[in-house]
Amino acid sequence: IRVYGAPGSGGFSQPRILSGHQRRAGVDGVLALVVMEGDQLVSAGRDGRIIVWKDGVEVADLKGHGEGIQGTNVHVVSSLATDGRSLISGGWDKTVRLWENQSQKFVMAGHDIAVNAVAGLSNGD
Repeated sequence: IRVYGAPGSGGFSQPRILSGHQRRAGVDGVLALVVMEGDQLVSAGRDGRIIVWKDGVEVADLKGHGEGIQGTNVHVVSSLATDGRSLISGGWDKTVRLWENQSQKFVMAGHDIAVNAVAGLSNGD
């Protein structure tokens, strides 16, 4: 992940590189990014990891997608969203997961195919 500072913000002139996701089958690993409260960046990818970054440092690794499921690529996390407080993830394991304070709170299962998009509303719905 390359993070750039906004022009005139006093940010860094060269991009900051955040390394944590692994490439799979020669394909870049990051599929989704969101910014949470407190200037935390959250990334998700083909390697099944959801990484929480703060000031360019990995502070949490959220796991759950694809665990205990047999199949190819069931661990892939393809989408992220936030309502400002909570994190929502969708994956190729056909689930949507709700995370709060870097802990999994709820799993919604029952989709027939991979979940490639999720959304969170600012009112918490």
